[in-house]
Amino acid sequence: MPFPLKKTWPRTPGEAVLLVRVLWMLTRARAQLRRQELPEVLALYSPAHSAPSRNDHALERVRGFVDGLCARIPAFQDKRCLPRSVVLYHFATKHGFPVILHCGVQKTAEDRLDGHAWLSLDGHPFLEADGRVDAFVVTYSYPES
Repeated sequence: MPFPLKKTWPRTPGEAVLLVRVLWMLTRARAQLRRQELPEVLALYSPAHSAPSRNDHALERVRGFVDGLCARIPAFQDKRCLPRSVVLYHFATKHGFPVILHCGVQKTAEDRLDGHAWLSLDGHPFLEADGRVDAFVVTYSYPES
């Protein structure tokens, strides 16, 4: 299992509520992305207010919950990068990080297109576990710069 349960398990009642909220948002985002255009969904996930300063600890806990749920729940294991990025976009902007969500494509060795979604902060990948975003050509960014 790529995400040890100990690292993603809530430690306080507040974190348990946050875990349930993250699960609900992942489920909701996945359903909305099937019915609505991406800009409409992102507008829904753009918080009205963001924190005046960045809260690294809170965002790291959210990332742990998002990645842990995506790794453990079969429904989230396939094509998880877009719902993951939408939920992380919401929490990152809410916690004071002016992130940009990117969607991109790359050609595979089999001459097929592979897509990926990720966040960037100050022009660098943000909350990404691997460096695979460098191979993708950006086709969409939100908010547009």
